Amino acid sequence: MATQALILAAGRGSRLGPRTEEVPKPLLQIGPRRLVEHQLEMMADAGIGPVGMVLGYQRDEVKEIVGIRAEYMYNARWETTNSLYSFLMARDWVRGDLIVMNCDILLAPQILNRVLSAGGDCFAYDSSSGDGREHMKVRLDGEENLVEMSKGLAVDRSQGENVGLLYFKAETVQRLFDVAEKIVAAGGTNDWIGSAVQEVARHRPLRGVDIAPLPWGEIDFAYDLDRARKHVWPAIRKPRRAYARPLLVAVAVLALTGGMQSTMYVSSHTAEPRYDWDTVAATGGAETHLVSSRGNGQRWWLLEPEQSLEVDVRGPDELRL
Repeated sequence: MATQALILAAGRGSRLGPRTEEVPKPLLQIGPRRLVEHQLEMMADAGIGPVGMVLGYQRDEVKEIVGIRAEYMYNARWETTNSLYSFLMARDWVRGDLIVMNCDILLAPQILNRVLSAGGDCFAYDSSSGDGREHMKVRLDGEENLVEMSKGLAVDRSQGENVGLLYFKAETVQRLFDVAEKIVAAGGTNDWIGSAVQEVARHRPLRGVDIAPLPWGEIDFAYDLDRARKHVWPAIRKPRRAYARPLLVAVAVLALTGGMQSTMYVSSHTAEPRYDWDTVAATGGAETHLVSSRGNGQRWWLLEPEQSLEVDVRGPDELRL
């Protein structure tokens, strides 16, 4: 049975202030996509599915954007509960192994790959982070198994910060649901899912997978969102290739004293250089027409630090940017 994924996305994200008054946290724009779309694409690329989402705040807006890319559960008490209660909403939906992730994290795909390679009953943590009061800190034993997971854990006793990506085998996830039900029944409706994870770890090993220094970010405050847009996403982003075969890319250079010049490399599939380049329209950025001192014109696209550019190229193997 394929591994399922569950995205916990019921809360409003009130600590982001006005940024989530009209736009729920999963739909915040980061680069060319919304936050949840980055997560869904990462899951699809890893062959994980189906994906379920536990919704609450502005659920209709989220469903309109996500559409059939996910299945939905609803936490009607989203205003007064937390991630543990939302997790319980998915008990009847889960059928086997499960990836659990928060809706407010932006991850390099390699992080998911590391967790999947660990084989289950594990979670991602960052050994280079975890000194903040709002960080979900973790303490591990000598074999990298979880001992404690809590925001209240003293920094000098922790080995890093929980990333918010966990992978459970089928038997363990059912045990996690059992523990979650007991905590909620005892009045812990506002607990984090980490309280149940910590309890399960007392009876079966849950391995910590260190993902440092791969880029990732949790988006709780406006500062976190700005950091995700300006630093985390650019570090994750990689150029898209239009072909399966290798390409050599040339860079056009604007010489300050010589007008427009270009340096070109050609694909190894081409015997001799070819200079019959065409300019292909791009999506993103501001199109600008430049004219050199020699009267030659070129179309360029100007990008701000947070912007990205996409282009659909069809044709021979040569490509220059």
